[in-house]
Amino acid sequence: MKKISLIILLAAVLTTSLFAQHKRFGLGIVLGEPTGFTAKLWLSRYNSINGAFAWSILHEEKFYIHIDHVFHYYGLFDIQTGELPLHLGVGGRLLLKKGEEGNVGFRIPLGLTYIMHDVPVEFFGEVVPVVNLIPETDVDVDGGIGFRYFF
Repeated sequence: MKKISLIILLAAVLTTSLFAQHKRFGLGIVLGEPTGFTAKLWLSRYNSINGAFAWSILHEEKFYIHIDHVFHYYGLFDIQTGELPLHLGVGGRLLLKKGEEGNVGFRIPLGLTYIMHDVPVEFFGEVVPVVNLIPETDVDVDGGIGFRYFF
């Protein structure tokens, strides 16, 4: 029990010092297909867990949940202030429509994230190919723009 407590304490201290100057958790809004609420948890400078709870603007009564593991690639774009990494990831999506079976698929988000240095806000845009697996296999595309405020 003492070893587990020590490991948890050590992980908490290392994580806190790693992110001492950056806020790790953000909430915001995504507009597009789907439109709704988004969250992000930075795991390190180079990867994060992103998710959304949203609804379709094209189809009535269609609700949407996704979660992605995203990698951020810096230095591809030279900008004056802030940072503009390319992001690429993989994740899962669940679509629910009233009176129908759920639709499960995997996502491959590709986009850009503008990270501001003076304000705990980021802006993003992405296009996301989706391979639906259940109830049948087909291909779909999601996409949107949005922002997140970090706490």
